[in-house]
Amino acid sequence: MKNFVHKSPSTGACSGKTPLEDFVDHRTSQTIEALEEELVAAIYQQREWEQEIMSFNPQSDAPVHVVQSFIQSKLKVQQIELKLRQVRHSF
Repeated sequence: MKNFVHKSPSTGACSGKTPLEDFVDHRTSQTIEALEEELVAAIYQQREWEQEIMSFNPQSDAPVHVVQSFIQSKLKVQQIELKLRQVRHSF
């Protein structure tokens, strides 16, 4: 199999990678960026639920749906963090 030197479309410089490797790197970068944006949004949502719970005194008086939503938001943050780690460490 031939070794190709490919010009990167974004910089025009020779990357020393095959077109497929460049494509995979680009897609991985896009995936990481998308997951990071999703993570930020999920963290903000988690904080909103946390603040709502904290408005109750005692906090155990918070309605069940608020507590469940907070727990779900924490799980979502954890899931996104796990996906992000998997993508970063897969290459």
